[in-house]
Amino acid sequence: PISIGWDYPSHRPIDIEYYERRKAARSRTRTRDVDPATASIDYLMNSDSRCTEPRPRTVQELAIPAHRRTQMIRRSTDLSHKEIQEAQELVRKAQKQRQQTLNRLHLSRAEEVAQSVQRKVKRLVHKDERMQR
Repeated sequence: PISIGWDYPSHRPIDIEYYERRKAARSRTRTRDVDPATASIDYLMNSDSRCTEPRPRTVQELAIPAHRRTQMIRRSTDLSHKEIQEAQELVRKAQKQRQQTLNRLHLSRAEEVAQSVQRKVKRLVHKDERMQR
């Protein structure tokens, strides 16, 4: 079970051996490109022969769709749909600002040099003006 926040659903304990067999079966179906939805439980639980080493789940397999995350947030908080959207917009804005900063980092040295030149020219101009008085 997946939850967002501090509240989580409690479930009855399961036998660790049963869990490991199911986990291994799911991993084997991923390595063999077998669809677990159509494979029989017996096949998934007992097909140890031609199995490869289980692999970790991919990001796509772990991803939770946006609408499901929104449902989870709304169930665990008192936030309205509008408040969630406003928070998402603030996050997008902060991400955009961080990306802009990263994009400009390579220009920072050139910008520092340009500012230094600008200050020196300004000093020369003001010095020249004071000497003419």
